[in-house]
Amino acid sequence: MARHRGPKARARPPGRWRALLAGGLVLGVGATATLAAWNDAENASGTFGSSVFDTVSKNSTDTTFASHDQSPATLAFAATGMSPGALFTAGLDVRTTGAGDSPTAASTVGGTALLASAVPTGDTQLTGQLEYRAIVTTTATSCAAVVHSGAYVAATAVPAGVQAALSANAGNTVRFCFEVRLKTTAPNTTQGRTGVITWSVTATSAS
Repeated sequence: MARHRGPKARARPPGRWRALLAGGLVLGVGATATLAAWNDAENASGTFGSSVFDTVSKNSTDTTFASHDQSPATLAFAATGMSPGALFTAGLDVRTTGAGDSPTAASTVGGTALLASAVPTGDTQLTGQLEYRAIVTTTATSCAAVVHSGAYVAATAVPAGVQAALSANAGNTVRFCFEVRLKTTAPNTTQGRTGVITWSVTATSAS
């Protein structure tokens, strides 16, 4: 007798499985995208200001300091009648600015003042026969009383190491003493001539 077979279970269409899987993937991605993390930030700021370094100077026989970065101070050599071998001295006082040097602000840092250059102008027949020595001392010492141990140099040269420390806020004053002479070998053609030597002192801050 033939065995009766019931109806076969219908297989689920493969397209439906793919749709369900795809839907699961979409749901999974959507769930991840909705997650969030707490966040916060901290900020900081700083205030900065620059220091002040400025200098003033004067003829050592004067009483008032001023800025001479554009026009040079006039030194009191009184050397209008030079003869071969005769010596003439003068001094330049230099310090940093202080509270009383209005409108210039007081220097907040110190530094170093250095004799940096010497430039002769005028009649070269005379300036070519001039030579000098320089030294730094305190204001308590007259340049006429300074003992120079260095060699004379030409009016176009600068002796090495003529420098001194400067304190902030007009804390000290240094005196550059110059001793100038007409060479002992100066010829007669040097007579009746005039010339100028302009020295430059460069100040550099310590920081």
